[in-house]
Amino acid sequence: MFTFPKPFAIGLKPLDCNNWIIVDDDLVRYLKEKDELIACKQGHLFQADEDTIDAQREVFELLRDYVLIKYPNIYSYDGEKLDIKGYKTIVPDSSEQPLLTASRFVQEDLILMRKRENGWSLVAASLAFPSSWSLLEKFQKSITQIHEPVPGFGDKTRNAMLIERIFDKLLVDQPVTRENWGVYADDVLRHSTEHAAKIGRFDGATLDDPFVRVEGQTLRKLPTSNDILFTVRIYVKRASTLIKEVGGKMRLEQLVERLAEMSEDEAAYKGISTVRDDLIKSFNRLAKRTI
Repeated sequence: MFTFPKPFAIGLKPLDCNNWIIVDDDLVRYLKEKDELIACKQGHLFQADEDTIDAQREVFELLRDYVLIKYPNIYSYDGEKLDIKGYKTIVPDSSEQPLLTASRFVQEDLILMRKRENGWSLVAASLAFPSSWSLLEKFQKSITQIHEPVPGFGDKTRNAMLIERIFDKLLVDQPVTRENWGVYADDVLRHSTEHAAKIGRFDGATLDDPFVRVEGQTLRKLPTSNDILFTVRIYVKRASTLIKEVGGKMRLEQLVERLAEMSEDEAAYKGISTVRDDLIKSFNRLAKRTI
């Protein structure tokens, strides 16, 4: 998952549905943190239009059935409750919206997009682990409005029109995936807008061994509602850990290239303008280590 595609490129690839939802050894950590966040400030983590309940239920059932088949040693379901081995049992409650319940048993964040008069819009989401953005700020906005601050993706740009076209043409049996990435001073999973000012400044943080954050994103057209489910899975590792993996040296060298080729606007958006040169030096040094 730790690949570094060209920044600010759409870069969609066909998705193998066998690799749609990824469960790993961090499952309990992610789910526990989600539950804690939901309990203390649910309004910042979940929003939904009133007319999305059926689509939310469709997502819940799709995800439930998927994990039961894909991970039978972790999930079990008796028709009333979903058991997660080593953590807890989820009993769907009619007082809780289905998309929020679904987010409680997968590591991914779940975002529901629907075609409105002004284009594909964010109509429901359970967002525990954003990368420097706020659900309250983006809720009910069109995808063009959501991407307005991104360099090269503003209204009427080629990229904005291309994204709308991709959403329009997405087929139920042809989901797609992409990766997004950033460099951070910590391994905190939740970086909402209130943390954004600190991201990139690396205040008081060492640049010798920064954290690399990757978003594994998928787009899947729902067969009944015709809405699109956008999933985001966060992965965070120290660069020194990445270099120990197979192909780690090559990936760090690739990251150095990506950082160097960014425009000033792109580096500013990523929050690394003032430290980009130091980050490049750190990654180059780590890539030269003999493991």
